[in-house]
Amino acid sequence: MRMRASGQEPVSQMLAWFKSGLRGATWGVMAALLPAVHAGETPPNVLLVLLDDVGVDLVAAYGEHPQPGRTPVLDSLAEQGVLFTNAWSTPYCSSSRATVMSGRQPFRTGVGKHLSGSGTPWELPLDQPLLPQQLRPHYRTAAVGKWHLSVQGASGFSHPLLVGFEHHRGSFGNFNIVDPFAYSFYTKLVDGTPQQSSEYATTETVDDALELIGAFESEGPDEPRPWFLYVAFNAPHLPLHVPPAHLHSYELGLDPPAHQVIRAMLEAADTELGRLLDGLGPELLEHTLVIVAGDNGTMASGIIPPLPAEHGKGTLFEGGVRVPLVVAGPGVAKARRSAARVGLVDLYATVLAAAGRPLVGGEDSFDLAPLLRHPSRRGSRRWHYTESFKPNGPPPYNQRVQAVGSDRYKLHRKLQNGNQTLALYDLKHDPYELANLLPQSGLSAGSAKAFVRLRDVAQVLSGLSREPDVSQDVGARDVALGMLAPGEVHEFGVELVAGARVALVAKGLQDSSPPAVALFAPSGVQIKSPLRSGRWVRSGHLRETGLPETGRYRVRVMGRAGGGSYRLALRAHLGAQLRLPATLTAPAPGRVSRFDAVSGSRLRHVVLPVGTVPPVGLALRLPDGSVTQILDAQLKRGALRIDELALEQTGTYELELTLAAAPETGAWHRMRRLAPPGSETHIIAP
Repeated sequence: MRMRASGQEPVSQMLAWFKSGLRGATWGVMAALLPAVHAGETPPNVLLVLLDDVGVDLVAAYGEHPQPGRTPVLDSLAEQGVLFTNAWSTPYCSSSRATVMSGRQPFRTGVGKHLSGSGTPWELPLDQPLLPQQLRPHYRTAAVGKWHLSVQGASGFSHPLLVGFEHHRGSFGNFNIVDPFAYSFYTKLVDGTPQQSSEYATTETVDDALELIGAFESEGPDEPRPWFLYVAFNAPHLPLHVPPAHLHSYELGLDPPAHQVIRAMLEAADTELGRLLDGLGPELLEHTLVIVAGDNGTMASGIIPPLPAEHGKGTLFEGGVRVPLVVAGPGVAKARRSAARVGLVDLYATVLAAAGRPLVGGEDSFDLAPLLRHPSRRGSRRWHYTESFKPNGPPPYNQRVQAVGSDRYKLHRKLQNGNQTLALYDLKHDPYELANLLPQSGLSAGSAKAFVRLRDVAQVLSGLSREPDVSQDVGARDVALGMLAPGEVHEFGVELVAGARVALVAKGLQDSSPPAVALFAPSGVQIKSPLRSGRWVRSGHLRETGLPETGRYRVRVMGRAGGGSYRLALRAHLGAQLRLPATLTAPAPGRVSRFDAVSGSRLRHVVLPVGTVPPVGLALRLPDGSVTQILDAQLKRGALRIDELALEQTGTYELELTLAAAPETGAWHRMRRLAPPGSETHIIAP
């Protein structure tokens, strides 16, 4: 074989914090930390291996579980390189693979869960920069093993080739999860053509890998191109089965428990990984960057105490998204650990940098080169982010879940049916995420600060997804209406925004008869009473009414003459449930976006430029027709500008973006956040 050449804070504080977590213009500096590829030298080969459904609990080198899997090859590889202890994936296999191939989070590719044949066909989009495309023609490219990035009805069997791989040999997706013989009798694709295989899949994957490497290495010396090989083992994903005896060391018996079978399947994959590395030989390995990772956490049936089984694959818990990641090869430190926050999404930029190729696309990907040479460094990420959603494809989504993590705290966010659910965990004292801090009577100062920060990160990233806003209930505010006798009319002293939810609360009764009330919109239209009649209404038993108009509402108490007076209060969410229109998203120069707001609200606008940015202006037209300039600045790539403006009028506002010249490259991502008067929680429009 041929040898390769070697080779809630003040805006200023929030601004600095956000900027530190964004991939800015420092990529070229970070990329230079790998061994430079000089003229006449050939960049390293890249071997990228994914294990299916393997969390850190299954890998002995991590020491995370008293009964890990038996992974001597992977453990030995960690001794030759850097083991990342804080690497995140997405909760599902397809979405994780899409992040690797694109360097983009799921909301940018539309791959939010595993891809299946049900529903509208979706696949990893081909109109985005993808890893094998960016490596060619300078690299030979091939993929072996499980693909799972397309479905029949989309590009189908040809999708791996359309993504940019010269060759693909392996399964199109998962095997039949209830067929224990599926690993040895399955439909295999060979460059888009299906054929039946009767070889054990874990072994055949390595056979194919070695054959393709041999073909690449046999090229003539006049064309010394390196290669990129993507090896995606199906194991230890379902279906459960007993692997060939020579590949594992477990005594499984006739009816072994599922967790032992899964560990035997993993050991079989580890054994075959060893055969693959041995097949390369020491000389070729010296010039090959080897990356091994899990695609998501361990499935529930493979998790044993003390880890909670319900916190595995498919969830946002550490057991679902914290995965093994080991890197070894030229320019990589040996026998070191890195606690930096990294993700599978970072492999895109890392491979391109190692190959000496420019970074095209990969908006969410960081080059790991600095950490590979100096594992003790903090790393580029100030927070972790992952998500899943359904259905796959563009929004709107039926459900979306997100997780954002810092050094110590982690926030879970679930958006479903217009409602938001939040959970906050202290990973330092609660590594298994068993105690949600938010329902407790009070948060410590540190926990409260972390909650605000992580919540804002999750919301900003939601804005980048350009999905219609799903707003958060920030807690009701009671507005006293006073003592109202039957027949009396009270006009609210505050203006309410269309879409806000209100309810009337009986604070006390001076008559045995419960009150009946009528609510009138600014136009005079009567709205169905938001107060349940015939019973005492408590805070937790409200009938809430959505408001159809923006303006001042009136309430009238109905009842018998002389029936007494009622002390009522309006419980109003004051715009907290306002849904800003999707047309507010990222206005192009010269285009106008409109939104309604109530006096006293605060508009927070966040501008994140991507690409070369000229001077930019953002003009706000008030309901009375006057115009104010709320942004006038020269912004650099990766810089973040956050400003806040109090809105003093009720009505329709207009935003218009103006540029001195068109951006040379890239695009703009903007978020608008509208907060009701007195509220600490901001409402996000993408």
